[in-house]
Amino acid sequence: MTRTVVPGLALMLAALSTLGPFSIDTFLPAMGAIGTALEASPLEMQQALSVYLFFYGGMMLWHGSISDAMGRRPVLMVATGLFACASIGCMLAQSLGQLLLFRALQGVCGGAGLIVGRAIIRDTFDGHDAQRLMSQVTMLFSLSPALAPVIGGWLYGAFGWRSIFAFMALVGLVLFVLCWPLAILALIAWPFVWLLSLPFRLVGITISAVFEFLRALLYLPARLLGARPA
Repeated sequence: MTRTVVPGLALMLAALSTLGPFSIDTFLPAMGAIGTALEASPLEMQQALSVYLFFYGGMMLWHGSISDAMGRRPVLMVATGLFACASIGCMLAQSLGQLLLFRALQGVCGGAGLIVGRAIIRDTFDGHDAQRLMSQVTMLFSLSPALAPVIGGWLYGAFGWRSIFAFMALVGLVLFVLCWPLAILALIAWPFVWLLSLPFRLVGITISAVFEFLRALLYLPARLLGARPA
């Protein structure tokens, strides 16, 4: 099956693919501060990375089979939604045990985008289009190890270590929304679009009313004098 490559598809698939690796490198600059806040030693804090990688690698064996059985979109929606919830749990963690629990849940969900995204390319495109899209996704994917520590360090320096997991939750939520069917998105977004457009509608009505009023003022003298307005 060959279809035209949708603009932005490579960016979305790359974002889904980088979700797992991004959550590995983003929190590394703040590991010391997290250990201090949770009263954990540096050795204990390394478990936050080890637990994540263990579940991340283990679930990589299952994401493809699950998506074959249940469909690509449901798996991506569940994975991104749980990832956002797990990131919120990490942000609110008050002990090392809580952090490790939610990091494990992050690892369970983090690899779905990488596996299912490539399955989507295989299902949808053939030949040159598939190779081109895969190369674009791979190129964008390769940027994540370089960008993640920079973003994590900036967030940690500006807002503290909990903001890193808040950022992860935001990314997961955005990807969750992007995975929804467009019809459902349109149905949900319609009231917000209408509210956002309301001021512009009111301005348009006001301008129209002002022009009609001015037109009436110009028409009235001509009507009184018995002449037709130009």
